[in-house]
Amino acid sequence: EKDQQDQFFKTFKEAKRKTVEEFEKEYISNILCLHSGNITQAAKAAGKDRREFGRLVKKYQHADCSFLNFNKTSDSEMMTTVN
Repeated sequence: EKDQQDQFFKTFKEAKRKTVEEFEKEYISNILCLHSGNITQAAKAAGKDRREFGRLVKKYQHADCSFLNFNKTSDSEMMTTVN
């Protein structure tokens, strides 16, 4: 039983990290989809600094929306496709 308790408490940090990561990934994907992939608009809606939000986008760039190809499309190009 002591080994099980030790294992549980050792993995709390990892479980928390994984939960936060899953939340961030889903949130970033959803808000980007809502704003048609426009990072600036999504960051503003999320109440995040655009650079900080951009870092999260890069971290989870395997998001579900097909228009999210961040290596080839700039923010300004996305804005013209939305308008």
